[in-house]
Amino acid sequence: MERKMRLLGRNYTTTWAVEMTPPEMYNWEIVSSDGLLVPGSHVENRYTEAGEWTKVTTTVQMSLKSIPGFLQSWLIKRTLTQADDEDLRFLRKLHA
Repeated sequence: MERKMRLLGRNYTTTWAVEMTPPEMYNWEIVSSDGLLVPGSHVENRYTEAGEWTKVTTTVQMSLKSIPGFLQSWLIKRTLTQADDEDLRFLRKLHA
């Protein structure tokens, strides 16, 4: 799956492999990137029942090319938050 991402004011195209074991686990791994994300980086969500709710545990293992380690965590967290916001806006449009 291809996804365009914006990081540090620039647009990049990334190719992701998705592994799904519904309803327990979804894993997104970067296969290639024309930007800063290092192939092999991934995001994994695990889903467990928590009473009437579903608990989502997210594990992120990502690296960025040419970015000092002390900035990587902040940039990755910011980028994933932006992706979540975009996904939520898209879902709201579907249900509007």
